[in-house]
Amino acid sequence: MEKSVNGVLLTTEFTMEDVETSIRRQREIFGGEFGFLDSSHPYAEKAIREFVKTWQAEKDFMLVAKAGDRFVGTITFMGEENGVGRLRFLIVEPDMRGKGLGKAIVTTALEWAKDMGYSHIYLSTHSILNTARRMYSKLGFVKTGEESAEEVCPGAMEEVWEIDV
Repeated sequence: MEKSVNGVLLTTEFTMEDVETSIRRQREIFGGEFGFLDSSHPYAEKAIREFVKTWQAEKDFMLVAKAGDRFVGTITFMGEENGVGRLRFLIVEPDMRGKGLGKAIVTTALEWAKDMGYSHIYLSTHSILNTARRMYSKLGFVKTGEESAEEVCPGAMEEVWEIDV
């Protein structure tokens, strides 16, 4: 699947270089900008690698955003049972923020998930990621739960957000 938004290509065709960049940028962005603890990075790396190992094109996708050949963002979608799916690991490069790219990535992922037959989508985020949380709320996601995420980032709560599509 492919779509162009404001000169950025959103595609489900990903390479191992895209996977490695996603892992590296998760660590750099969330650690450097938001203070996520070093101990939390192996979890994201393991989960992204597991996604690649178990990925099934008929139910899962990794959406990669590229400006030319440059990786500028990503999100993964994992299909579950009974029309439920999960979005994970959204990142947008700092120089691409404020241009609607995050919104384009999430809304495109929701559209593609709906086209694949999914009707209920959920995601987890952290209470300190205010811009992402505002975006999810504006897109119609509703926060349905939270729990302490001190092991990820001091003072943070992990939140679950859900939407019907």
